[in-house]
Amino acid sequence: MIKNKINLKQTFEELENILNQLESSDIDIDQMVKLYEEGMKLSKYCKNIIEKAEQKIKIINEHDEKSKGDLEI
Repeated sequence: MIKNKINLKQTFEELENILNQLESSDIDIDQMVKLYEEGMKLSKYCKNIIEKAEQKIKIINEHDEKSKGDLEI
């Protein structure tokens, strides 16, 4: 289950754990569906974290480019 404010590394570790469980032949179909659902939630959470980081980087780069333009004479 997605816990409050887990970081990207922890999320990837949890996804890896879910993948290992899904690859195991020791679980039934109901458990597989639950694990798949949880994996998809974690995947979406990772995507959101990455998209937010990309947006911050874009803003920083735009600000940096604007600042460079202000310095040119």
